[in-house]
Amino acid sequence: MLYPKKETDVSFRYLDALIDNLPASVCLIGGWAVYYSVRSDYSKELRADYLGSRDIDLGLPDVGSFRAAEHFIADTLGFRRLSFRYLKHLDYETGRELSEEEAKRVPTHDLIPMYIDLILPLVDRAASDVLGFTPADEPLLGLVFQEKGNRREISMGNRRVRVPSPALLLSMKLHSVGTRGMDHKRVKDLCDIAALTLYSGEGIGDLARVAGNICDSGKVEKSARSITSGDVNQASSATGIPVRRIRGIMDRLGLRAHNQ
Repeated sequence: MLYPKKETDVSFRYLDALIDNLPASVCLIGGWAVYYSVRSDYSKELRADYLGSRDIDLGLPDVGSFRAAEHFIADTLGFRRLSFRYLKHLDYETGRELSEEEAKRVPTHDLIPMYIDLILPLVDRAASDVLGFTPADEPLLGLVFQEKGNRREISMGNRRVRVPSPALLLSMKLHSVGTRGMDHKRVKDLCDIAALTLYSGEGIGDLARVAGNICDSGKVEKSARSITSGDVNQASSATGIPVRRIRGIMDRLGLRAHNQ
């Protein structure tokens, strides 16, 4: 298991609050978007719930919606900004929120670092000047806000929440694998890539075609170079998807790693 249930349960608690209080234009991306995109078909085949996420990634269309989200995250939920991310520490055993001073006195292994990332499609100087810092961007997010066909709506209780289409989510993951400095994040991306191609309800041929048209080939090549045989084995163990099946998916998507 990449992330213990205790950590993903805490993350979902904040995700639930965010969806209830953020602008309707917010788009759920990252690991939680994959979770909701694949969970039904994945659970039917493998008789298990798909992997949850520890971090929360939210896409917003413009600076105005970004500031509204930031206000709720900082002033209501009590997260503090750390560079371009929002962080809160929790006690690992109890899930209790810790102040910054309390967290400094607790060993790292007894903490859950809860991160929320707010992401714009494009960050220019004007956006940075208004916000007072440079947030993360995801250029493919612009396609989600431009065309309805590039997004889906998923159900969270009685609410409807935007997520990118499986092809766009897959493309984002194909780009991000090669940027991961931590092994567990690279493995999680690989899990998400495999799950999206098998359990999103869309055929791998269509997904590969669309992703091939919009992905940056240089970024995909970098991702391919970053993946090791150990990553594939760990992704298989975490998801229950056989190694040979994951490697077949990687071949179809141009992720044939040089060191496999």
